[in-house]
Amino acid sequence: MNTLAVVELHRSVDCTYGEVLSILKYASLHPIPMHLVYCGLRVREIERSVRFYTEGLGLREVHRGQMNHGGVFIELEDLTSHQRIELNWYPSDSKFNVPYREGEELDHLGFDVDDVHGCIRKLVALGGSLAIEPWIEKGTNSDYLIGYVKDPDGIWIEVFSEIASPRS
Repeated sequence: MNTLAVVELHRSVDCTYGEVLSILKYASLHPIPMHLVYCGLRVREIERSVRFYTEGLGLREVHRGQMNHGGVFIELEDLTSHQRIELNWYPSDSKFNVPYREGEELDHLGFDVDDVHGCIRKLVALGGSLAIEPWIEKGTNSDYLIGYVKDPDGIWIEVFSEIASPRS
């Protein structure tokens, strides 16, 4: 990170230059293990979108589920590269259902991380902003700790980690 970036980081957070340098040194010595899992796309008609991506582009459905607020997500995977997209549909009463404008189809990027809270702290220290505090999302087979950060340009980043959950 260059000197100008350190100065900008110092201006964006409430700490001294020394504290910023300590954060950066710690972050470089202790990277948070993570990997990009998928790119989330907001869609208006989920089944139409599934048909488009599976029949038109050859992706296959690998997972489907319902969100706590009533939304639906469907993960699709490319058979060759194994890259994934996640189609997200939000019902009209969801806080995530905002007026649809062309060009806003990118919903978020999803990263699987080892430490959700640590990753959020690091991203905020690097100029991001907390969008949604982490919460536990109950799944069929696993539970996940999920949180959202906006990058410096406002793009939503989901960080999540599977957590142990006893099933009966």
